[in-house]
Amino acid sequence: MSYDSKNKQADKTEDKVGFLDRLIYGKGTVAEPWPSVQEVLADEEVQKDIKKVREAFKALDKKS
Repeated sequence: MSYDSKNKQADKTEDKVGFLDRLIYGKGTVAEPWPSVQEVLADEEVQKDIKKVREAFKALDKKS
């Protein structure tokens, strides 16, 4: 392996955002502005999915 290829591999590992970077420094996807629970539950698509799941559990309870 040549010197350049070794350095390129080392550079690739340094570019990765680690767990501590996310936790302490706010880097990566954890730092993104995620919606609150209320915002998610207010979404119509989420409400439809919740209704489907509840109906599925009710159907299972009736079979038992």
